[in-house]
Amino acid sequence: MPSEVSIAGGAQDLGRVVEDLKRELQARNQELAEARARQAGFETENARLFKAEQTRTQELKESLEYQTAISGVLGVISRSPNELQPVFDSIVESGLKLFPDAAVVIALPDGIAIRAVAVSSADPEGSQALRRRFPVPLSRDYFHGVAILDRRIVDVPDLADPPAEMLTGAQNGLATGFRAHTLVPMMQKGIAIGTLGVFRRAPGPLSDKQIALLQTFADQAVIAVENARLFEAEQARTHELQESLEYQTATSEVLNVISRSPTDIRPVLDAVGENAARLCDADNAVIYRLESDHLRQVASFGQFATTSHPPEGNRIDRQTVSGRAAFERQTVHVRDLSVEDSEFPQGSAHARRDGHRTTLATPLLREGVPLGVILIRRMEVRPFTDRQIKLLETFADQAVIAIENTRLFEAEQTRTRELRESLEYQTATSDVLDVISRSPSQSQPVLDTIV
Repeated sequence: MPSEVSIAGGAQDLGRVVEDLKRELQARNQELAEARARQAGFETENARLFKAEQTRTQELKESLEYQTAISGVLGVISRSPNELQPVFDSIVESGLKLFPDAAVVIALPDGIAIRAVAVSSADPEGSQALRRRFPVPLSRDYFHGVAILDRRIVDVPDLADPPAEMLTGAQNGLATGFRAHTLVPMMQKGIAIGTLGVFRRAPGPLSDKQIALLQTFADQAVIAVENARLFEAEQARTHELQESLEYQTATSEVLNVISRSPTDIRPVLDAVGENAARLCDADNAVIYRLESDHLRQVASFGQFATTSHPPEGNRIDRQTVSGRAAFERQTVHVRDLSVEDSEFPQGSAHARRDGHRTTLATPLLREGVPLGVILIRRMEVRPFTDRQIKLLETFADQAVIAIENTRLFEAEQTRTRELRESLEYQTATSDVLDVISRSPSQSQPVLDTIV
């Protein structure tokens, strides 16, 4: 009996132990599940953080590439303030690094057409295919025309499914082998002066960030264009000031010669011819004086100066450039005098013989009356500028001043000589009358004085 009680108590104790073990096992399992859940959360968070770090690293890498590309272009701009082509080439090459599977093109309007001025592609055949599609008309039938005329970004993700109004441009683009086009206008003071385009083999749009980057490159191209314009404008202004100084100096020199040679016209005409040839960049200058109805060469400078070359035109007519300038009393400018069908038969014959081409003549006019002609020539076909034509007319005016000064001086000398002769005549007459008054009854003294 006691043994049965003991066994029953032991079984109860064993049952409690088993229950305790079960509860402990359940608790352990719960803790393990919670630990696993926390581990999964850690792994998820780690993956998220890792991915975020990768994204951030990629963004930093792209930003560094963008900044490097932009910095490179700005460096080229600073080294080439007056040259556009190196800047355009740098922009498309930098763009190609950021869009390696694409082609990058800068195009500028030229009258009624648009021309590609820089093309870069990893595929030489792709570059050639793009170049062959230019020039294109400056019209809204083409993507470049839309971007320039409407001053807006043109982004066509798939040329096989273009907007209806861009069908012609899409067909033109598909012929190059590219499926997607994005064009950004190059804006300067509200005017589109060109486009920067990215052409891709695979269809699909560019991201906002990529379009913003293209806009930055387009802005850099505009900076380069403006820099070149300002540089050229400053150079032109400096050149004009330098020319003006040279012209004023030459004018002053001629006037000085005029003041030093009031009675000798030859030094003045020599100075006029030399300065006209030098400042108008001519190979030869000749000055003719009008004598009756003929022109006679009186001064020359440069080529032909020491030869037996006769005056270009003898008569005042339309057969020669100088003759026509005197006949019509106006400047005559001939682009190429040596052509066979020239309207100056005699002058053209001389030009073919001596080799001069572009010819300019202006008459020496005093109150509308021709006194002569000044003529300059070039051995090449290179027309004279409006500024050079005006300068030659100024030299003609100076030659007229010299001629008129000489004429007035000679007239004054003639008048002085006539007055002196008259005075001598009056003095002689007075002497005879005085003798007559002193010798009223003697004729011999009067006769002696007359003799």
